[in-house]
Amino acid sequence: MAMIRGRQVWLIVLGAALLGGCGKQVSLTFFNLTGDTLDVYVTTPQDGRKEVGMVPPMGSIQYDLLIPTNQLPAKCSWQAGSHIHSFEVTKGTVDQKISILPAGGAQMRDRDSSLKDELDKEINPVPAEPPPDKP
Repeated sequence: MAMIRGRQVWLIVLGAALLGGCGKQVSLTFFNLTGDTLDVYVTTPQDGRKEVGMVPPMGSIQYDLLIPTNQLPAKCSWQAGSHIHSFEVTKGTVDQKISILPAGGAQMRDRDSSLKDELDKEINPVPAEPPPDKP
């Protein structure tokens, strides 16, 4: 009898999960292109502020958000060192790649974008034009 009830409860839970949907999962990948180790935090409505971990210089760390469907759209944010960014998670939000640049900025890219041009600008800056000659 207990075995049958256990199966019934399991089937009810499984059915509710399939009908209601579990939620939206978004993967955040942080790339630290600076020379400093950075603490990474993510804030979501259901978990509050959560420490993801530390990302070493020239390293990366990944964190998967899971927002319940009934809480969409959800206001979220991340902090990596002194860099803070707020964003909204909707049903259409895709995985994000965040690069913390040595110049003090951060760039968010979705999985289809490339950082080649931006990194090239950081590594090989264009020299400034010489000042005009005075007559």
